[in-house]
Amino acid sequence: MRALVLLIKLHHLGLAPWILFSIPSAAVLGLQAPLAGGIALIGVAGMVSEKRRLVLASSLSLLGILILGKVVIDLGALEPLDTGVLLLQFVSILFLMETSLPVVQYGKEIAVLGKRNDDLSRGVARRLAHWLRSQLYTDARLGIVSFLISLGLLVIGSVAGVGIGHLAVLAVFVLAAVVALLFLLTYRREPETTGPRK
Repeated sequence: MRALVLLIKLHHLGLAPWILFSIPSAAVLGLQAPLAGGIALIGVAGMVSEKRRLVLASSLSLLGILILGKVVIDLGALEPLDTGVLLLQFVSILFLMETSLPVVQYGKEIAVLGKRNDDLSRGVARRLAHWLRSQLYTDARLGIVSFLISLGLLVIGSVAGVGIGHLAVLAVFVLAAVVALLFLLTYRREPETTGPRK
């Protein structure tokens, strides 16, 4: 699980360039490289320092830039992004943002335990690890289901003759956002553990 947690902590290093260099340069005034670097550094710094605000700021910035890129393409009559890639990017940002939050919380709780090695502390650490695995598993299911449902919506829209570049994509965005918000409101983001506190 340590390898997975490390990947989640560093995911902005790959996600930010992927998003920034897939949209028209006009959307960000040709500043793809510095923006990608800045957003990636903010995201990684937030994960390492366990600052939720920095993590959310980085992820929401990528989400806003992706939507801005879509708007620029539509208004400028530019070559459209592949709809499947656009959908995958949108869901990836939401999914990785969701998985980042329990990892941050887990790090905070483990830091409270410090280097304690008594039976109570070990029990708390085991419960924290179980909670984190449960959260990541739930987030993974959410991401997969959201992507499949959204992909199905795109297929239905194309069969029905709905403009994929407009109504279907908008519906996908709305659907994914609603699913993510419902998840945030429904599930607790903090582990229910009792143990030593500093």
